[in-house]
Amino acid sequence: MKPFKEFFHRVTEGHPPHPWQRELAAVPECGNRLIRIPTGMGKTLGVLTTWLYHRIEQGNQDWPTRLVWCLPMRTLVDQTAREAKLLLESLGMEQHVDVHVLMGGVSEKRWYQSPEKPQILIGTQDMLLSRALNRGYAMGRAAWPRAFGLIHTDTLWVMDEVQLMDVGLTTSAQIQAFWEDYESLLGKPRVTWWMSATLQPEWLHSVETASMLPQLSDNMLTVRREDRFGSQWAAKKPIERFVATPKDWAQKVIETHSSHTADPQTGRQTLVVLNTVRKARDLFGELEKHYKSDEQRPDLRLVHSRFREADRESWADEFLSRSTLSPDTNRILVATQVVEAGVDISASCLFTELAPWPSLVQRFGRAARYGGNASVIVLDSEDNKKTQPYTPEQLTAAREAVEQISDVSIGSLEDYESKLSPEDLKKLYPFTPLHVLLNEEFNELFDTSIDLSGFDMDVSRFVRQADDSTDVHVFWRDWEGETPDPELQPHRSELCRVSIRDAKDWLSKVTKRKEAVWKWDYLDGSWIKTKADDLSPSSVFLVAPQTGGYSKTKGFTGAPPSKKEPTESVPLQQKPALDDESKSDLADESEATSQVDTWKTIATHCWEAAQVADELCERNDIPANYKRLINLCLRLHDWGKAHPSFANGTYRCEPSRADLAKAPDKAWRKGNAIYNTLSHGPRRGFRHELASCLAVLELLRRIAPTHDALLGRYEVFLSELGEEPETQPEIHETNSVAEELQQLSEQDFNLLLYLIASHHGKVRMSLQASPKDQDFPLDNAQFQGEGMPIRGLRSGDELPPTLVTDADGNDALMPEITFDLSPATLGLSTRYGESWAERTLKLVKSINPFTLGYLEAIVRAADCRASDDSAAPGNLPDKRLVDQPLSIPEHEGTNEEASTKEELQHV
Repeated sequence: MKPFKEFFHRVTEGHPPHPWQRELAAVPECGNRLIRIPTGMGKTLGVLTTWLYHRIEQGNQDWPTRLVWCLPMRTLVDQTAREAKLLLESLGMEQHVDVHVLMGGVSEKRWYQSPEKPQILIGTQDMLLSRALNRGYAMGRAAWPRAFGLIHTDTLWVMDEVQLMDVGLTTSAQIQAFWEDYESLLGKPRVTWWMSATLQPEWLHSVETASMLPQLSDNMLTVRREDRFGSQWAAKKPIERFVATPKDWAQKVIETHSSHTADPQTGRQTLVVLNTVRKARDLFGELEKHYKSDEQRPDLRLVHSRFREADRESWADEFLSRSTLSPDTNRILVATQVVEAGVDISASCLFTELAPWPSLVQRFGRAARYGGNASVIVLDSEDNKKTQPYTPEQLTAAREAVEQISDVSIGSLEDYESKLSPEDLKKLYPFTPLHVLLNEEFNELFDTSIDLSGFDMDVSRFVRQADDSTDVHVFWRDWEGETPDPELQPHRSELCRVSIRDAKDWLSKVTKRKEAVWKWDYLDGSWIKTKADDLSPSSVFLVAPQTGGYSKTKGFTGAPPSKKEPTESVPLQQKPALDDESKSDLADESEATSQVDTWKTIATHCWEAAQVADELCERNDIPANYKRLINLCLRLHDWGKAHPSFANGTYRCEPSRADLAKAPDKAWRKGNAIYNTLSHGPRRGFRHELASCLAVLELLRRIAPTHDALLGRYEVFLSELGEEPETQPEIHETNSVAEELQQLSEQDFNLLLYLIASHHGKVRMSLQASPKDQDFPLDNAQFQGEGMPIRGLRSGDELPPTLVTDADGNDALMPEITFDLSPATLGLSTRYGESWAERTLKLVKSINPFTLGYLEAIVRAADCRASDDSAAPGNLPDKRLVDQPLSIPEHEGTNEEASTKEELQHV
């Protein structure tokens, strides 16, 4: 096997790795690490090559399959993704490793469905940590669990530029500590590397992390003193402090830009970094006014996080990369914190507003980045009361440090900090997170059940600390008709991040002007009008371009419509198309993944899904006991589709039948006609996966009511309470599938139930009625069943005899099942023993949320891949349908929903 140095040469065209890069790659085991390396020293390249060398080049299966790269800002995401793709191309590995950028407005289907393939997942802390907390921002709600399952297990997390992450840093350390406390049931790693030029080990300290912090501190990777050589260490950066009102800052920039010495290689580039978007926009406006009639005006650019991706795409080619610099460069960049880290630019003159010391150190790294000399000017205000978004204490400590030094080159900063006492260092690098995630809270977040009001536990306080940094997403698009079509979904290039504070101010003015703002409703599967006070972190809002609020050159402005600078929608080459998985994840009642080009019976689809699952389990080295359970789960997961509300309430086919799992789109009923039958009435909340789960539970009760997973341990207890446990078996002639169930332990049976119920991400930790269930006409006694439906199921509903397959692929006829909803109630029942809530809570405690989520994600991936005809093993024909071809009957009239309502009125 080739040594790392030779592997590195392939990337850098013969340039040797830095000593710290060699040291990182030299450790054969992948363990938690702290990496404190100065800016400009190749941190991104060092980490990427190390992971690729061990996981791909050497094929070391002990290294994680997924590299999760977490960054504080979107501009860093774009740059890291570009670097990763170029690196893979230079190594010829682009076919072996997928790179995915996680953000709103983009389908994540490819990485969900390929848990066995090495992947690099790149995103902001908002996108990645929200997924790690099972509340994924800007994604379909039902996809939260599978993202959670895969983003934790078999992963190496790289928390990059942690000095900008505030509470997100604490959350990442807490989650890693939770993992360390759990027993790994799958033999797969979860590792975190924390990385920054200013990283302090104490930032990670908490009660939960205390046991792992000493080893992290002792082994922190740094640049050794004997390795501090080269042009970056020789650069000179004299510093001065300029105290004035912000109104005078623009004039200082103008005077200094024209007079400072240009770099002979990179020309004259002045970078101005301010602490807020508002200040950056104001100073940029002053520069535009001054240079308006100047023929020698420099190239003026504004850079902040409130731009759409479509308008940022050209930045790297135009001004935001090393390749755009030349001896003739004459440019002024006005930016916010987005250039503090990761952006490959070098200024011959750097202006920075006074900021906390870690931020200043990062900004100093943007001056003379490639060597040479640069002047640095710290802009300080005469008004020390207005310090937002930072605290007065942070700025006071930074001001004192600036007054004590005359040069801010890498070497000078290292020498300055090395002479400080621990107390002084703590003042320069303070960190007290406002919120610390506890293990109990993390476990509670495993439950993604939606309440009737549509609200969830807010995780934003664990993702970002500052209220103004918690964002929503807005996109501008035209549409036909009064209400946007549900198919109208944003493309990632259209989305603009806006802070909740600015969004509330803007949207309140928009609604006062009687202009509509639209928000996606998960329960209804449609766009609904919303108000300015109905904002939650990373929600997605749709407005018409005529609403205004955005400029291509200034980003989000919140300004009214303007003829001079009209807000325009992003020109899309083609309408963004939703894949079936995305459609299903966006709406509670959607069954989009069941709409395929061919007919499939329940038995055939379930068998094919089980074969895909076997392959996934083999390639992901899942232990044999879990592999067998997942196989059984997939062979039973769609049994509930035989329920009349699904069989007769979704498909229109001749001859009518109750054993179908998949059908062409044209065979599906639409609107309120779905799940609506004359015999069972409207069941709009129906979920077939719950029907499958309850059928399995009832089948075990019929053949073995005293099984440990049922009444075994509670039979005597219930009798002593005066309750009569139902312990008499009802089936004397069983089948091979029922016998498989009987052989399971209590925990394995509960895990089987959970995996069956959760395979769409919509029925998981609790059984509760949906709003559509509450609309059921209980006063109509002619509809079959008893009581209010729960997810479209009523006690007394019957499931007809249905074919499934046994472990050998042979037909197994399941008996008729009558449903009972007693598991939805709390406490013990005389029929099944423990309630659903008790069963699932025990699973979280005994198996742990990481393992449970990963197994859930594997089941979902297998089902989705089998639903894709091209992914099913051998694309097997459905033999049970060959002899009896189905056809889709012509539907009379154009309004099927109205037709069904008319039929129901006669009942």
